[in-house]
Amino acid sequence: MERFVADVHLGKLARLLRLLGFDTVYQNSFTTTELIGAAVNEARILLSRSTGFLKYSAVRSFIIKHEDPWDQLKQIVEHFQLKNQFNPFSRCIVCNGLLQPAAK
Repeated sequence: MERFVADVHLGKLARLLRLLGFDTVYQNSFTTTELIGAAVNEARILLSRSTGFLKYSAVRSFIIKHEDPWDQLKQIVEHFQLKNQFNPFSRCIVCNGLLQPAAK
């Protein structure tokens, strides 16, 4: 399953990916160095609207074309063929942690 790190402009997209169960690291305070580090050290795909990340050959990056978060999500799902990998409500949309079922 693909793992992502989203740049500061993609907070809503990060929440949508988490909602579908995808491990997506995001903080609106990440620096370029921190984004690249997370992508390289944790084998994540760096999601950004900036083509500047393409110059880093060690980073697997994907450039988001759309401004609307739902269109961004659709672009990612189609490009990475994620439709059959959804695991909704398995991650916290705020912290990215795995959710555990609560006892009744």
